[in-house]
Amino acid sequence: LILTNPISSKKLVNRSIKKIMFHLAIETSCDDTSIALLYNSLTKEGDVLTRINQTQILGQVVSSQIKLHRQYGGVVPEIGARLHTNAIHYLLEDVLIQSTAALKLNLEITNISHINLQSISKPQDLLQFIDTISVTTEPGLPSALRVGLELAKSLQFFTKIKYNKSLKIKKVNHLRGHIASSLFISARHTPVPQAEAQ
Repeated sequence: LILTNPISSKKLVNRSIKKIMFHLAIETSCDDTSIALLYNSLTKEGDVLTRINQTQILGQVVSSQIKLHRQYGGVVPEIGARLHTNAIHYLLEDVLIQSTAALKLNLEITNISHINLQSISKPQDLLQFIDTISVTTEPGLPSALRVGLELAKSLQFFTKIKYNKSLKIKKVNHLRGHIASSLFISARHTPVPQAEAQ
């Protein structure tokens, strides 16, 4: 069972936004597998914190392995990598389904982004509108990190072949991510409940 955050139909605040970027984020550094689809507006208005806090979550899923690792007294890297591999494609599909539903609830985003909802007949079709893939590449367990990076590379290849779109992969240091997350205003983000892997 994997729990996800409620889909937000929150409207964009800034009416002068001309472009929105979509980012797929992948995290597999240790014993949690997490994928999110985020969007933010390209605007120079406001200070740095204001611009950072324009980032919104369209869909997110976190799957925890802690229950399985507990019996060994800690994380076993190869078991963790195998569990990431088993779960990651299902998580991606769930995030794409959530995000498509969120876009259908907020037509302002789809209009600004020139997304034709009719062109999304299956979850993977949303990939044609993603601008970047961010993936954790350090620090972490090498075998676990590799699962996320391989998914990012596979998606990059898929979008090039299927949609003739070149996606940029951004490598993320997840410790810097922890620091950057403290800059977000907590009231604007819904906590995501975690489900333990079964």
